[in-house]
Amino acid sequence: MYWCKIARTEAEFDAIAKLNYETFVEEIPQHEKTTTGRRVDPFHNENTYVIVLKESTIVGMIALREQRPFSLDIKIGKVEEFISDLGKACEIRLLAVKKEYRNGRVFFLLARALADLCHEIGYDSAVISGTTRELKLYGQLGFQAFAKPVGAGDAVFIPMVTTRRTYEQSVAARLQTKKALFHPGPVQLTKELAAPFGELPLSHRSAAFQSVYKEVKEQLVQLTDAQPYMLNGSGTLANEAMLGQVKRLQGKGIVLVNGEFGRRMVRQAKRWQLDFEVMEKPWGDPFSCEEIKQKVADGSFCWMIMIHGETSMGMINEVDKISSLCCQYNIKLCLDCISSFGAVPLSLKDIWLATAVSGKAVGTMSGLAFVFANHPIGPDSLLPA
Repeated sequence: MYWCKIARTEAEFDAIAKLNYETFVEEIPQHEKTTTGRRVDPFHNENTYVIVLKESTIVGMIALREQRPFSLDIKIGKVEEFISDLGKACEIRLLAVKKEYRNGRVFFLLARALADLCHEIGYDSAVISGTTRELKLYGQLGFQAFAKPVGAGDAVFIPMVTTRRTYEQSVAARLQTKKALFHPGPVQLTKELAAPFGELPLSHRSAAFQSVYKEVKEQLVQLTDAQPYMLNGSGTLANEAMLGQVKRLQGKGIVLVNGEFGRRMVRQAKRWQLDFEVMEKPWGDPFSCEEIKQKVADGSFCWMIMIHGETSMGMINEVDKISSLCCQYNIKLCLDCISSFGAVPLSLKDIWLATAVSGKAVGTMSGLAFVFANHPIGPDSLLPA
């Protein structure tokens, strides 16, 4: 199984450095050998790496960046001196595929994913330093030379450019139709999941609808060990409903933050005018139970909110130990499981409240928001209807 993603973890960056060394030091003598067996690109912190994995192993990569000067600017002078209408441009570099996977499939996966990402960002053109050994390959992506070759020996490169229009007319674009998505949603529905949406709708007042509704709730209980409450809306709405219940506690809380969705929760909690403190870690760093214990040991907190699947950093936050800690100090733990529900096994029986949606890892149509509870939730006339 091959799949594409944007590299984000330290393990992925280490594998990229290794493939970079194998390709551009050992195979193409562009840089001097070292004892580390790894080469970190000088523009590493500015690069966005698109990678192809076979299961969990990186077998291909390519990088893009838009900060100037490009490496090509440094080699030949400002690119605009050769091309008059670049528009919003990026530079594509470090195309590398492991030797045993150079059968075309990995390359075209990279090409399609890269093209979709560039289209998503809004680039009008892209430039490369194309090795003379792969001119046919670059031509299949719509690249054309625009300046004389640079370099010497086995490391001769040709400045090349492609635009959105020339790529769309290229061999690579014609061969691949499935687009790569670099956001958590919307998901691409299978034929089986899409089929019911082509049927006549059921009235929500009908017995048939109530039967389906009951079946869905039973399946959600089996998946989570918690009671589901379903709303028409987004994950943001699910979080609003959860925060409304937290507001009823009339006590002080703590919000754990180690990524963008933790910060979103802070913004939502402020709008509810909740009394809380923020415990923030550097993005991607796991929470320390010992640090949390020191924070809550005085008994001043009655609730805690954390993100389970922090997709801004591609990580799952540890819940079991924090849940046990909350039970020890009589703290009601709430989870944002919007991006993790359906992706990893979940038991919410010890979680006071948790949120999820239908349109992400569950793999179906967007539009349903879930709030799970390990206790009955009654009506409250002080909350929004």
